[in-house]
Amino acid sequence: MYNSKGCGAEDDHNGSTKLHLDLTDAVNIMLWAGLCHDGSPGYALWHLYPPGMVYILQQFFREEGFDEGAGDFIHSQRIYVTSAMHERIYKKYGVKPSVVRQRPGEAVFIPAGWAHQVRDRLFFFFFFEKNLILEA
Repeated sequence: MYNSKGCGAEDDHNGSTKLHLDLTDAVNIMLWAGLCHDGSPGYALWHLYPPGMVYILQQFFREEGFDEGAGDFIHSQRIYVTSAMHERIYKKYGVKPSVVRQRPGEAVFIPAGWAHQVRDRLFFFFFFEKNLILEA
């Protein structure tokens, strides 16, 4: 179970889950979300980067002056790619992440090796596949 609360302004560098990648496939199911100001359900904003973009992201972070002293940019889970950063990556390299807006009751499948980050728009609960106990 993963519980999260919403994040601040769009470009504040603080997603609820910063950029990282997993060695195994993952399924994330949103069970509940608070309401947005307009009464619509809250959601999670996912940015998914296929394995071929990992090198581009690492190169971009070097060029942007991020410190490499803390280890790999992606594996260290210390960077949230903001919308302004996405624009610069697109202008320079011509690539964009896949974007998913996940609402309550929806599942997001993350293939192994895909870098990804999540920004919560409001408080919600996630139920992770790895927390399931499966019996034959």
